Amino acid sequence: MRIAITTAPVHLDKTSTVCTHPAPGTKPCPGTSGYRASCSACTWRRTGRTQISLADVASTHLATHLTAPVPS
Repeated sequence: MRIAITTAPVHLDKTSTVCTHPAPGTKPCPGTSGYRASCSACTWRRTGRTQISLADVASTHLATHLTAPVPS
């Protein structure tokens, strides 16, 4: 099974729903407040102001799914 971390823009609402509008911020989209990263293998997810702020956290989480070292 391939495990991936996906990142998507989220709306300004209380529950930070994922924005599926063609261009975030265009009408009727209320705008986005940040990004949500989620794991395809478990229920892990985090929300951050920028994609870059989530990169290290996502990388660290992805490493928790490794069962053996990658051969060099």
